[in-house]
Amino acid sequence: METPMAYELKDKPFGYYSLKGYRKQFLTIAQGLSTSYMSQRLGFTLRKLVLLNTLKVIDGETFGIKARFYPLDNLADRLFLFLPKIFETEEFIFLKKHLAPDSIFIDVGANSGFYSLIASQIISDQGKIIAFEPNPIMIDRFRLNISLNQKEDIIEVMPIGLADRETEFELAMDFKNLGGSTIIATNRKHKVKIKCVPLFQALQSKVSRIDFLKIDIEGADVMVMKAFFDSAPKSLFPKFIIIETDDGLDMESLGYRAIAHTPAHNTIFQLT
Repeated sequence: METPMAYELKDKPFGYYSLKGYRKQFLTIAQGLSTSYMSQRLGFTLRKLVLLNTLKVIDGETFGIKARFYPLDNLADRLFLFLPKIFETEEFIFLKKHLAPDSIFIDVGANSGFYSLIASQIISDQGKIIAFEPNPIMIDRFRLNISLNQKEDIIEVMPIGLADRETEFELAMDFKNLGGSTIIATNRKHKVKIKCVPLFQALQSKVSRIDFLKIDIEGADVMVMKAFFDSAPKSLFPKFIIIETDDGLDMESLGYRAIAHTPAHNTIFQLT
């Protein structure tokens, strides 16, 4: 199986991989489609026509964010570029509504950095964005996207994983969807060792409060958050949490109420 490292090509200036001709037109149509079922089907078709399973890198812009997209090996890149109205749009709207220039946002499982970059449209140097991403390929891509949007002074990248203890884990790589890489045991062939620490340990010297936390780490969400809630003071509990999997967390007993279940299968919790 070909690894993504063969076509990283970070030295090219932004715009080098911009779409042209019919591909550019098809992308524009796809990005403007509604959230209806038929629109989604049309969007998937247009995406296939643009990519033809060969177009590996695209320089593009959506939601006011510039990014170098890798649509063949990362699901988040495919959806955010071609169908932005169905890629966690409800979460982005909610995030921007509840952030302020001095907010502190924690992004656990940053992937290509779209949540952090959306947050950086509101948060200024009065606030702070701390993003955790252990996948060495995605770290490089995320940092490039940060530089393309000139957000180096606002977003701090933590190139480590999170777990319930400080140790090394094997990150099982998924080269068809790098955002699906996980420390949860799998039979995948390709693995890389990563350093992991508990979330509270990683944050306690950096922040005294958390306004918003988003976590999506492919099955390890509950392990990380349970360890955090067990060790962190109540003053550090996030005011809002977006989480993909909360089974096994008694959020109500922790003082949270669920205020939204999104089409992207995330739950948004608010501290009461």
